[in-house]
Amino acid sequence: MAPSVKQWFAAVVLLAVGLARAGDPGAAVDAPDVPQAAVLAGGFAIIDGTDGAREVFAYDRGGNPKGRTRFALPETSRVVGLARRTGLVWLTGGKIHVATVEPDGGLSRASTFGTRPTLLCAGAASSTARFAVGWLEHDGGMWIVQGDGPGAAILASEPGTILTSTERASWCTVTPAGDDVALLWRVGDRLFHTTCDRRCGRVTTLTLPLRDLRIADVGCVDGACAVVTGNDRTTIGWYTRAGTQRWRVDLPDATPTAHAALVGARQHVLVAYETATGLAIARAGANGGLVELWRGRGTLPTLAWANGSLLLGYRDRGGALGTIVLSVPN
Repeated sequence: MAPSVKQWFAAVVLLAVGLARAGDPGAAVDAPDVPQAAVLAGGFAIIDGTDGAREVFAYDRGGNPKGRTRFALPETSRVVGLARRTGLVWLTGGKIHVATVEPDGGLSRASTFGTRPTLLCAGAASSTARFAVGWLEHDGGMWIVQGDGPGAAILASEPGTILTSTERASWCTVTPAGDDVALLWRVGDRLFHTTCDRRCGRVTTLTLPLRDLRIADVGCVDGACAVVTGNDRTTIGWYTRAGTQRWRVDLPDATPTAHAALVGARQHVLVAYETATGLAIARAGANGGLVELWRGRGTLPTLAWANGSLLLGYRDRGGALGTIVLSVPN
């Protein structure tokens, strides 16, 4: 591994859960042109743009722009906050590449992972505590590379662990879960879940029969996850670490094909989603019910939360990237 980046990567975790299966309703991951947000030391970042012309926009905690940098990377590339710098992750040439943004705006020498990866998992986990990005391998394995986030007090160096499953996944995602990382993957009509810190815990099945439902997004907290699904209507449900459904309701005024973004904020999950007139943001918790926090214009939301500040990234009517920061206390 390249000396310039190895100190930021704590582990690679393998889950042998399979390749995407043709015809499965959950086979699609997030659209390449959806912006993706991350937590940085003292601020946020959003990656956006087209294939070969990706831009990373940096902001302070108040949402004030701090600069933008362009990179010739694939349109599925991700941004994450590492322990000391901004990290970029992308899939090209049969490898997962991870590099840091240098002070001069260039990229460090990339570390590479994977054998023959075929697909990046939806989204990325990027919080003050940890980062993680996942992908599917050609032989059916789901891998993640994970490490310390920008707020970590100690840099870790422990090796990863291996979990196994004999079934084949068609979709996967990685998301923050308190100070840990949650992994979820779809196998047919079932959605599996595990949480990782330096090791991964027990794998559970969520009591959510997916059938022909699409998964819009997932957001987790310590001990639970919220899942937004859609078909003829868009709903959000709350699931414990054991997989039990606590509640499930329609998202008010959501379109049937709404894009959604979720992120954990202490004991709550914040959800941004598309309505007929724009975007809405609501807060969900274990006891049920949604508290609406904001409405405005825009499409294709992305969220990042840190220390009481919520960054919303979105597309405006002209297709340009827009942002707003809301105060959402702990």
